[in-house]
Order: sequence, then structure tokens, then C-alpha cells
Amino acid sequence: MPLFRSNLYTPTISGRSNACRLGLCLLLMISSAQSMAQEKIEVNGPIMTPAGLLSVRPGTESECRLLVYGGLKFNVMECMVMDLDGRVLFGDWSVMIDAAFPCLDDPRIVFATQWSGGMSCCATSHIVDFTCAEPILVRDAPAVNLEDEEGKIYSFPGGVTYQNYGEGKGPLGERLWETYLYFYGSGEVEVLRSVPKYSSGPMHSKKYPHEVLNDPAVRGPFLQIMSHEDFKELNRHIEVQSPLERLSDTIFVGRGCIAHRCCNTGGEFVIDVAKNTAWAMYYDETTKIFFGSPPPEDAVIRPLIEGWMSRHNVSLDRFVSNPGYRSTQTPEAGASVSTSEVPLIEANGNLVVEITVNGLYPLLFIVDSGASDVTVPEEIVADMIRIGALTKDDFTGTNIYCLADGSTVLSEIFRIKSLKIGDRVIENVAGSVIGREGVPLLGRSLLNKFQRWSINNSKKTLELEW
Repeated sequence: MPLFRSNLYTPTISGRSNACRLGLCLLLMISSAQSMAQEKIEVNGPIMTPAGLLSVRPGTESECRLLVYGGLKFNVMECMVMDLDGRVLFGDWSVMIDAAFPCLDDPRIVFATQWSGGMSCCATSHIVDFTCAEPILVRDAPAVNLEDEEGKIYSFPGGVTYQNYGEGKGPLGERLWETYLYFYGSGEVEVLRSVPKYSSGPMHSKKYPHEVLNDPAVRGPFLQIMSHEDFKELNRHIEVQSPLERLSDTIFVGRGCIAHRCCNTGGEFVIDVAKNTAWAMYYDETTKIFFGSPPPEDAVIRPLIEGWMSRHNVSLDRFVSNPGYRSTQTPEAGASVSTSEVPLIEANGNLVVEITVNGLYPLLFIVDSGASDVTVPEEIVADMIRIGALTKDDFTGTNIYCLADGSTVLSEIFRIKSLKIGDRVIENVAGSVIGREGVPLLGRSLLNKFQRWSINNSKKTLELEW
């Protein structure tokens, strides 16, 4: 079966037998294919459950004095508690019932949240499971997402899955969108899948800076002026965001800061989508870094960037771009030959080079002139399919590849729209798919795009000439 139509996200559940994993996969696929997702039902008041009335009420003075916050016992006199038929399940400064599933009249599970510092700080979520004879309180469970349109609860025989943002970050600082699995009566929530959460859609529909930085179709200009680590830092420095400012039909400004440190940290950017150009900066108590070329002499962008400089007491010559490599122009035989030295990284006994695939993924590749194509892991290919960076038309067939041990393997062939290596972006490169245990290889389909290439072992660089 061609890879484009394959299910590349077969779920695996840690701690369970292979038979259980396969059975779960089948149940999930059947329920997804044959039934619609159950919608969350938001609640604001008490719920009648099989174990009695579940409600939120003010705690008594004696109940509040027994509460524990962040592992410490505080002598508080006012609080809210989650009450189940007269028994306190938990309490805090604020408590709320978020959702009942599958409905208010038949709540099998209830999602609830408590806050230790008001409604904007220190939230902890729980699940109350009413599918057993004795209710189960699942503490510190991932919350269900009540805002995102994808945040639905799906049922399958024996449990549910639901979604929300996770704690980690994607390869370029994207927020992670996680799918959680809960078996009725298990008392444990497991992570079924965790993938970067990308944005999509036209610029005029975007409301916040992260929708620009996390859109693979838009963020290309940023990756041209800054390293991947700096791009992640920019993402981190605008965690708390102001709405996008629209200066014209094509020019947009984003601003933000690090949570709880907005007085002395932050980041800003401006992007001109018509000219495919961007400028950016981030700063904290000790660092001020600017990215981009000197701004044009215009009435929109230049005053904006000069304002950045003025506020931070630096001059325009502080702009930088793409640290980590150097590029020179060397005349040869009457022609201009360009060269780059791309740093090699030592990893697991190999010298590898970082390459960005389709403007999305920074991957570490082993330079292998014996490999005919550039090979990309199947999970990365699957992500690109999911967000539309690869389509069915990009897959051109299959080929049999001979491995180093003499064995052969059948692999899908596809067209890589762009590979960025150092300061060069190479388009339309043949790629092949490797399994999850395979190693990304930089093969001849990319190396042959250059007039000459070599590895400098003493300097640990890949030297390219074109």
C-alpha cells in the first residue's frame, strides 16, 4: 500500500501487551470510522451522578484548613471544594466543573479544574470516573480543551480519548497537540499521540503572533534570517502575546513576552508577506538580539524598527543573520563560485549536518554519498502529509534500496520541495521514506546539486561549492 494512504500514526500504549495494543488500535479505528465524536457538554452547576450529587460549594473553615497547596499545608479560612454527596474530593482557591461525558443525564466521567492563584494561575485538572461501583478520582489528569474546535471527546468500547495542548514543544518551538487515552476504571490517563500544533490559513484570518510563527506556509522568512535555536527562542520570548497589529494588507507586527517576566523580557517581529521578508528581535535582562537585513527607507517598516532600536539603546548595525555558517564569493576562471562551510555535529560517533526539510523540520543527517536519495523518517513524512506540506501528487512511486548489510528494502519515493543546508535552499530533491528505526541520510540526490563538496575533518565542516 502506498505510504500516502497508510496509517502512520498507529497508537501504542506503554505497559500493555501487544495483543492489547492491537486490540485498542482496532477499537479506535472502528469507533473513528463508524461513529461521530461525542461533543463535550459544558456545565456550570451541580450534576446528579450514580454516586450522588456532584457540586462546587464554599468550603467550611475546618475543610479549608485541611487543604494542601503545592505540597504545603496552609492555614486558609476561605476556599471552594468539590463535593460528592457530602464528601469533599478536593478544594482550592477556586474550583470548577468543566465538562460531563457523554451527557449531563448520564455522566460517566466528569472533568474538573482547581486553581491555586485565581483563574489565571496554577491550574490542576482532575477526572472523576463514575463507571465503577465506587467512583475514582484521577488526580493531575490532562485537562480537556474547551476552546479549540478539535477538542472533542471520542468514545470507544471501554474508554475515551480527548485532546489538549501538551507541556513540551515541537522542533521549532511549536506547541504540542496531544491525544489522551483513558480506560474506564483504570484511574490513569496515557498519552496516545503528541504532534506539533501547526497553524494554517490566510494572514488576514490570523489573530496572534503564534499563528504566524507556527504556520509552515508563512514562517519561511524567519528561518532565512535566524537559526532554528533562535527561532525557538523568539517563540519562547513571546509566550504571552498581544494581538497581531496589521500595518497594511501585507505587513504584520507581532509582540509578546515571557510569562511572569513581562517587565524585562520580550520579542517582536514584523513580516512583509508580499516581499517574503521578515525582521525580528528578542531580549531579556542580559541579551538583545536583532535579526534581518537593514530595513528599507520607507514610511512603515523603518520607523518601526528604529523604534525597537531606540527603546533598547542600540543602532541599526546590530542586525545579525544566520549564525553558524559563513559564505564567501570566490572568483575562479572568470566566473563567480560560491562556497559555504556548514558545521558538522558529532552525534553517536557520527558527524551529522542539520538540514531543514520543506521549511519545517530541522533534522540531523549523516552525509552518505553511497545513498542514492535523501532519506526522511516516516513520522516526519506523516506530519507533512497531515498539514498539507506533502500531497499525493508528491509521491512518485517505489524503489528497491540495497542496505549496507546487503539486504534490500522497498521504499516510497517522493519529491522534497526544499532542503535548507547552511545558507542554501535546494528545491525539488528526490527523497525516500525510512522506518522509525532508520537513520536520516544525506544522499546523492542532494549532493549532486553542488559542483563540489567535501568534509573537512579537522574543522568538522561540510564544504559546499556551487
